[in-house]
Amino acid sequence: MTLWVLEDAEKQEWSSMTCDLPSTWKDLLGFYVRSKCASHTGELMVFYPCLESSKPFYVCYYDFNKMSIRRVEIQGMVDGDFRRIHGIGELIYMKILYFTCHIENIRFL
Repeated sequence: MTLWVLEDAEKQEWSSMTCDLPSTWKDLLGFYVRSKCASHTGELMVFYPCLESSKPFYVCYYDFNKMSIRRVEIQGMVDGDFRRIHGIGELIYMKILYFTCHIENIRFL
């Protein structure tokens, strides 16, 4: 995978970084993966953009500085309660929207 980084917007100067994704990611995420940006820690977030009722949902993080990879399973995304609450019903899969670095706060200001 190649990541293009805008170094200077005025001069339109770009640099690229290449990382070899492990073959195991293909099994976890499929061939069609998505990534929009890095997390607050500088890691690239990579995931399959659909929820499938028969598979767990994983997000993988690639750290360019350490050249390391970590995988996180998000639980409760495809279970019966989630599907009922959000009106998904018996759909086999659905596309998801994601927002990096989003923090919810239930305290009213």
